[in-house]
Amino acid sequence: MTQIKIHQQYGFTLFELTITFTILAIVTTLALPKFDHLQARSESKNIYPYLKTIIQQHKENAVLKRQIIILCPSNDSKTCSDSTIWNHGILAVHDRNNNKKYDATDSMITFHPNKINHGTLTWKGGITSPKTIILQSDTGLPRGSIGSFTYCSHKYSADLSHKSSLGLMGHLRYEKLNAC
Repeated sequence: MTQIKIHQQYGFTLFELTITFTILAIVTTLALPKFDHLQARSESKNIYPYLKTIIQQHKENAVLKRQIIILCPSNDSKTCSDSTIWNHGILAVHDRNNNKKYDATDSMITFHPNKINHGTLTWKGGITSPKTIILQSDTGLPRGSIGSFTYCSHKYSADLSHKSSLGLMGHLRYEKLNAC
């Protein structure tokens, strides 16, 4: 008696693969806009606590180290930019000569990358520091540097835009915006 060996082949036919990839393409096409909105919502939601943490951390550092600390926007993580847009990151600098502006004598403390992709974060400050936040060495308070951050979402402005106002005591106050 002879034994016949049967070899089973495993895999998919070309037709099965075509149907699977077609269904995958349709699902991806339908889900992509929802994913973009989810990322934008997450970005908007995380900005306020992120700013609050950075400001609180540097208020404490200003008092503990008895240093004037400047918070400013930075595009290259090394120098302050002359802009009101803070999308790329926040640079914390020790103001060594107490002139309340960033210059060559000042030393960098740290850089906080923002990575804002779905909106624009702008700062509108007071008279003495319209583009920066200056935290005083004696109290850590932003005397003369009060103002507000405004986050405007590119696509979903009515839904995700908000304002964070920095008061005299250095606390942020969150406010929902209907439009930018």
